[in-house]
Amino acid sequence: MLRGRRKGVVCKSESYADRGKLTKVEEEYLREWMDDMTYLGLAPQKLHIRNMADGILAGRANTTPITVGNKWVDNFKARSGNLKVRLSRPKDRKRLLAENPEIMAEWFRLVRRTIHTPPGSPVSGDAELDPETPKNIKELHRHRDITDKLFASGDASPRVLQRRYHQSIKRNPRKTRATGQRKCRFAQSQRGASKKINEI
Repeated sequence: MLRGRRKGVVCKSESYADRGKLTKVEEEYLREWMDDMTYLGLAPQKLHIRNMADGILAGRANTTPITVGNKWVDNFKARSGNLKVRLSRPKDRKRLLAENPEIMAEWFRLVRRTIHTPPGSPVSGDAELDPETPKNIKELHRHRDITDKLFASGDASPRVLQRRYHQSIKRNPRKTRATGQRKCRFAQSQRGASKKINEI
């Protein structure tokens, strides 16, 4: 091996550009494209990767079109250690119907208006002014008012602010009527059981 290196033989890792159909720069571009598609929620399949590689080869100035082989995607995955394959899952029908740009734009408009409106002024997040406002928008406005009051108190310690914030939004769970009835029946059964034991 050292004798060949002294004679000018290129090592296997460095000679890949001459043996592979795509250069290292082209493969790096293909990886970036795959990362971008995955970030957008459109993870490419093997057929998409192969078509993209064929498109890169077709963009060259060669007269004869070159295409990658059937096993090229698997070999490309083996060369790239950070690529993983996972099964695709169908998206829920309710989520597909909810992906409406108009609904999303209205949601962000309400959030932006709630954040930039001074506390105490009439905003769309108030339940008395707009009954159809979503509940999470009202909660966002309420938490923002709590945060403003904490900062106005003068204590800027992050730990103290965090503790006071959690204390202010903490809610005591309300006891429902059904829960009270179950507890009452359980207490009556316990008293009846203890009475029978005492009689024995």
